[in-house]
Amino acid sequence: RNQVDKYELQHAEQPILDATTTLARVYGRRSRARAICDRFYKEFDRFRVRNLPGTPIYLGSFSTAGDDPQLWCEHGANGAGYCLGLRVLTGSSTPTQNAVSVAFLPVSYDVDAQGREFSVYAKMMLNALEMSAAKNSHEAGTQCLLSLLSLAALVSCCTKGAEYAFEREWRL
Repeated sequence: RNQVDKYELQHAEQPILDATTTLARVYGRRSRARAICDRFYKEFDRFRVRNLPGTPIYLGSFSTAGDDPQLWCEHGANGAGYCLGLRVLTGSSTPTQNAVSVAFLPVSYDVDAQGREFSVYAKMMLNALEMSAAKNSHEAGTQCLLSLLSLAALVSCCTKGAEYAFEREWRL
């Protein structure tokens, strides 16, 4: 795999961890949310997108900057590559079975903004956990942790450093 960005999938990791640390301080020491934040922080290294051995991650990258010479030099074999023009059709189809999660999302080149965005959604999940009267508290906590890890993976896949903003990239 030819990778131009040696920090691919890593740009948002520190802001995610910082947001988790900040959120942990918001909740009381004995709260379920605090316990999940602490567990997330401890488990994060094992579940980073780049550390998932044997887990296939298919990441398609698209750009709205198809005529940018810098893009062609860095990604198009110095202009010798190929360009596919795609048109996104509207409409939807309902998956029948064995559905795979697919999303077409813009890449953010503001790492700190992605950390804040992670924090907003993580706080909603943690607040829901705190307010839930789930009979199985352990199961609710595990589901919250898995949701936070999934959110972190999504943010990691859609974040790059500001130096790549010229790419105007979308990810599938």
